[in-house]
Amino acid sequence: MWLEKFNHYGTFIDFDPNKISWLEASSPQNGAKAIGVCDLLGDTVVAMACLSGELYLFIGRERFSLQDPGVRLTYEHNENGTTTFSVSGSNHSAGITYRSWWIGAGAGVAAFGSSSDEDEDVCAYIRFMMSVETRRKHLVQKYA
Repeated sequence: MWLEKFNHYGTFIDFDPNKISWLEASSPQNGAKAIGVCDLLGDTVVAMACLSGELYLFIGRERFSLQDPGVRLTYEHNENGTTTFSVSGSNHSAGITYRSWWIGAGAGVAAFGSSSDEDEDVCAYIRFMMSVETRRKHLVQKYA
């Protein structure tokens, strides 16, 4: 599946969650359309994609339906300069802890819950977009 790389205009990633593989390119190949957004956090792809009109979250090989009313997304900065993003669903849960975006930006310590998180971090963006139904609908329309 072709996905837009978060915060990298004009860069796309071909992500196969079954093989946990990806290929970065300047455009989707063979006339394909991007069906979501993703980023690489260390060696793990975190992605949100629209498949058959429904939004799904991928953390590596783990897949969650974002239409499931039981899905809960948690995003928090840790004191050690890392961020933890986790998802719990009806049947399973997964999470990832990674270097916080503001460490790489040389910004020092970000305010916890900084309003710019969703502009800089794909996980915060996903949580932000899933927090309001009209945003969800926009993503389905954009990526369907």
